[in-house]
Amino acid sequence: MGTRGRKSAIDQIQPSNVFKTIERPAPPRELTDQQRAIWFDVVGAHPADTFQPDIWPLLIAYCRHVVEQRHIAGLIEALKRDRRATFKDYDQHLKMQERESRAASSLAVRLGIANTTYADKAEQGRAFVRKKPWEFKSKAEH
Repeated sequence: MGTRGRKSAIDQIQPSNVFKTIERPAPPRELTDQQRAIWFDVVGAHPADTFQPDIWPLLIAYCRHVVEQRHIAGLIEALKRDRRATFKDYDQHLKMQERESRAASSLAVRLGIANTTYADKAEQGRAFVRKKPWEFKSKAEH
């Protein structure tokens, strides 16, 4: 026969749930070595339960865009040393790099890994509040 009354919180905890570890997701086989390195960097920099399977396609795309952006940056550096390169070639490579950077940046925001997503929400709210003219501090008060 058991004890009377409610069980305490300690008694309700199942021993199997106490030490349950959450594993970080492994990169898919379809990624290249460079893309896998980005995957490990991103996944390792955040809590283990951050990247659930439903957002892995976004993370895969992010890894690919970052690697492509780096590759294009290398091509631009090589183009700078090439005497036969034209301004049109250089401009075209810069446009490609911008597209890759924008795509990676957009995915980083959507994944919640961009620095802007860590900003304090209270600070963000205050940034858009208009102060009344008499609320500004004078130069003498600074």
